[in-house]
Amino acid sequence: MCFEQNRKNYQSLHLGLILQHLFVTLIENILLYREISWKEFVNGYLQRGKVDRLVVVNNKWVRIQLMDGMAENQTLWFAIGSPDTFERNLENAQIDSGTEPANFTPVIYR
Repeated sequence: MCFEQNRKNYQSLHLGLILQHLFVTLIENILLYREISWKEFVNGYLQRGKVDRLVVVNNKWVRIQLMDGMAENQTLWFAIGSPDTFERNLENAQIDSGTEPANFTPVIYR
């Protein structure tokens, strides 16, 4: 009987630690990532020359890597419909802002 009680206590402790880890991980992700709109990205970051590169993740969202010295406390990101549409919109935004093609922001796919 004592062995069975110790086993249940151990399982409860183990489950509690797992739930605590999941909660801390969730809170960290909420605090470290901030979704922005396409308009905010273009007007607030791209046109102001703050963007170093863009990382497309799983063809569904884009992580914005800012230039050195421009970094914020959070990782900025936005969702995309498709990579083709995203690239076309990015190219048009850069052309509209007068950026030379040689200076276009690099896009990396992961």
